[in-house]
Amino acid sequence: MNSSLSWWHVIIFFIVVFGGMELAKKSYSKKMAGIICFVLICVAGLRHGYVDTRSYRAGFEALIPSEILNWENIVHSDSYSVGFSVLSAFVKSFTTNSQAFLWILSFITVGLLFWGFVKNVYWKDIDLAIFLFITTGCYLETMNGVRQYLAIAIMFYFLPNYIKEKKLVNYLVVVLLVATIHPTALLFIPIYFVAMRKPWGKATAGIVIVCILLYVFFNSGVGSFIADILEETTYGSGEYTDMLLNSTTSVNFLRVLVAAVPVGLSLFVHKVDEDDEDTYIIAFNMSMFNLMTWIFATRMVYFYRLAMYFTPYMIILLCYEFNYIDERYRKLFKLLAIICFLLFNIYNLRVMGDQFFVGYLRY
Repeated sequence: MNSSLSWWHVIIFFIVVFGGMELAKKSYSKKMAGIICFVLICVAGLRHGYVDTRSYRAGFEALIPSEILNWENIVHSDSYSVGFSVLSAFVKSFTTNSQAFLWILSFITVGLLFWGFVKNVYWKDIDLAIFLFITTGCYLETMNGVRQYLAIAIMFYFLPNYIKEKKLVNYLVVVLLVATIHPTALLFIPIYFVAMRKPWGKATAGIVIVCILLYVFFNSGVGSFIADILEETTYGSGEYTDMLLNSTTSVNFLRVLVAAVPVGLSLFVHKVDEDDEDTYIIAFNMSMFNLMTWIFATRMVYFYRLAMYFTPYMIILLCYEFNYIDERYRKLFKLLAIICFLLFNIYNLRVMGDQFFVGYLRY
């Protein structure tokens, strides 16, 4: 594919999405927002390749629904992703088309994420939320870690309300069900008990201290301990455990700086309205976990997979911060953030090169 043509695809995509979101915002039209959500779903659902997409399509095509949609097999399954297998088999009982399967997954994942933003940010900031959803790489990740991002989207839509309303049972039911799609969702069980802790309070200090100690002593037993835990999960095949103990691969430190932006900006927030306080606190604590996991990813790239869970909350936090930082700096910070995240997105696309353009834009 011609390189300049590929970039025109990206430019047109941005114009359509953000032009539409601006119209939706100004007219307070959720119908228009729904149309833009549908555009995002279609772009994701109509891809033919892109990283792990072919593996998911091949797995769907090889799947035999009658072997999975059997209560006895479900109950006695030793698979750590039986929930995803059941969903896939259910879809295949209606269609054998793997492209339709991708579209349905995109409909659920992107749809839940989009309306999760609608629920948790001011309507006037919904265009900013979708801009950050795309430029932070969150949108592209829904097309790569398909199974994990399905889990992320479900929890992102339901869990914030359960945390705010202190509905622990509902919270646990969602997490345990989602863990049948991707077992790393179990990480959110202990998170419930710290998600409402005051920003920059004792809990924040404790999290930072523990993470610093784990980071410093990673090569002195912490890595082995995590590898032992992974042996009991879907990552216990040896690939990930060997990566933890022996690989020197890590993420670009630029990713850490991106994760640090909302946490750093929170220092300029002095007072949040009572109606927004719970959402702000949850978003802050999740963003702190996001930063910590990205820091760990500089030692071991596996932690990038965990950081994916927290990126949507980082977006919510940024949207709130631009409403609550000192009005003298508000426009400046917002403009700088938009420029920096746009440049970060362009950098990401250039790094991915043909992998992005061939697998994502050529249908």
